[in-house]
Amino acid sequence: MSDACGCGDDEPRAADEVDGEPERLRQIKELRFAALSGVLLAAAVIAGFLDAAEPVVLALEAAALLAPTPSSRPP
Repeated sequence: MSDACGCGDDEPRAADEVDGEPERLRQIKELRFAALSGVLLAAAVIAGFLDAAEPVVLALEAAALLAPTPSSRPP
């Protein structure tokens, strides 16, 4: 059935092309960026509890929202 849809594995692969799933969680880019956003949000909460200046808290929250994701970067 894969031959009918044109998605078969008959095409040769490049030597540097990785086939398979990541071996470790840290190899998943989406998870790394989600963790970065979580750390930045935690820093914003801690800064808020420590009575940091409001622009500092807002900057940390904005950085968490704007943390680059693999889907937002050009190929």
